[in-house]
Amino acid sequence: MQKKSFKKISALILALALVFALVVPAYAADTYNDVKQGDWFYDAIEKWSGEAAGVIKGYGNGQFGPDDAILDLDLDIIIARVLGGTEPTWQDSPALTREVAIARIAKALAIAPVAEPAAPFADDATIGANYKALIYGIQARGFVNGKENNNFDPRGDFTRAEVVQIIYKALSEITDKDVTGKTYDAGLVVRKAGLTVKDTTVKSDLIIGQGVGSGDATLDGVTVNGSLVLLGGSDGVNLRNGKLDSVVSAKSGKDIVSLKAESTASVGTLTVSAGTAVTVTGSVGEIILEQGSAATVAGGTVAKVTASGASSKLQVLKDATVSAVTISANNVSVYGDGKVTAATVTDSAKNGVTVLTAGTKITTATGAGKVETETVELIVFAAASMTETLNEIAKLYKDVAPTVKLVYTFDSSGTLLTQIQEGAECDVFISAAQKQMNTLADADGVNTATRFNLVENTVALVVPKGNPAGIHSYQDAIDKAESIAIGNSDVPVGQYTEEIFKSLGVWDDILAKASLGTNVKEVTSWVSAGAVDCGIVYGTDAYSAGLEVVAAPPAGSLKTPVVYPAAVLANAQQTAAAQAYLAYLKGAEATAVFESVGFSKP
Repeated sequence: MQKKSFKKISALILALALVFALVVPAYAADTYNDVKQGDWFYDAIEKWSGEAAGVIKGYGNGQFGPDDAILDLDLDIIIARVLGGTEPTWQDSPALTREVAIARIAKALAIAPVAEPAAPFADDATIGANYKALIYGIQARGFVNGKENNNFDPRGDFTRAEVVQIIYKALSEITDKDVTGKTYDAGLVVRKAGLTVKDTTVKSDLIIGQGVGSGDATLDGVTVNGSLVLLGGSDGVNLRNGKLDSVVSAKSGKDIVSLKAESTASVGTLTVSAGTAVTVTGSVGEIILEQGSAATVAGGTVAKVTASGASSKLQVLKDATVSAVTISANNVSVYGDGKVTAATVTDSAKNGVTVLTAGTKITTATGAGKVETETVELIVFAAASMTETLNEIAKLYKDVAPTVKLVYTFDSSGTLLTQIQEGAECDVFISAAQKQMNTLADADGVNTATRFNLVENTVALVVPKGNPAGIHSYQDAIDKAESIAIGNSDVPVGQYTEEIFKSLGVWDDILAKASLGTNVKEVTSWVSAGAVDCGIVYGTDAYSAGLEVVAAPPAGSLKTPVVYPAAVLANAQQTAAAQAYLAYLKGAEATAVFESVGFSKP
């Protein structure tokens, strides 16, 4: 145990030393005692360790440590500084092996993976399968070579000098200012939003860095011999005057990159990297969709879209035209109000292909699976208190399941139950209380295997704007209020209200001055309009309506949890779509929406 603890402490000291090297004052290479002219890494350290570059710095004691192993955190900070991303905070930071470090750099710079090496390393068989294509890609650029006897040494340390050397080979400049009339022999990174690059030639990649974020950038008369790489630019990367042969959308995260080619510009090939999304406007020769990617053609014309990645999506909006789509993977969706002239489905697409654009001529190979051409309508009955939240979730779900049209009916859970019992068509039921779901389940109306508790709510005493009656507690509601809005006995919020006031022994007194709403929205509207002195609604409805909450139920007065059960109905017409929808409601994206308005996990 002592040896293990000592080793961990030593690693921590080394990590602190190397991270400290990233924040101390910069030096020119000549000031380092361990960096001399003639060293293979001298020029790289001279360029990227200077004050202007500030990408990597020495230890502050005259030492750069070129042979020291690069640490996990150390490399993440360097990449963040190169691309303008957020620098990570402290973490346990081990030294990185060569294969891990080089693959991470390749991925950060969006260097295309290469399936087979041009010249295999002598120890090629020892390189991890997950890293090979990225390493071959960076090797193909000439950014990394084999060591002695052409060994790659995948498990060996990758040094600080080697990291700087890759950056030196890959990039000529990182700019936080406008650029006009320049030529760069290597790559260029645009690191801040709002910049313009004009009449400039980049002989490798031009990277719109993470620092551009949700902002924009303008490329005017720019020639890029490599690829334009989009890691930021949600407000638009604007192209003017010229053609870019290769564009790669590689931004991860929620924000979607927007590429806008004006009438004087065009794009040859736009590759949407795995798991990313892009919106494009203008003239594009081809869009390639990798696995899990999504492209929205918002305007202009696209000659060809190749959906080679599974679970990819193409949305074509009203003012856009796509001449041809080739689908060669499973679970690909093509949809929208725009025009798609023709779609070809190859033998590789066995299932889950949907083409919903009107008037598209579909050609299906003999070995391909069935192509769905109609939207599925999923009917959801949900408690009125979920109106705003589920409508917001529906906007997100459209991107997740573009072939599913959600048809909502919102009302009190009791009214919805009655409608279902009377034969109303419904696939999913979400009640504001267990009582209504239990009634339906007792009549074998629920697919019990799908039932679960979706969210939990709160009950709140609320008042109109300005609180004219001076109601600040449940006791005030009992003693001072002349009128109070509550739900009736068929409405879950009314049932919770009855439980509270019965436990306080004043239910008959409250009922005598109560206005009874048929659902929680009606109660909420009366309070908002100032028609009553106070009311009892759900916490989420108070949030949505902007009402002042003056009190929670007195301790012990409400013992029944305010839980919303959800289930697929036994006679649902769209069982698979219903189950998929409920699975989405359980997930992180929907949960974030629920929690933003006050719902919680039960």
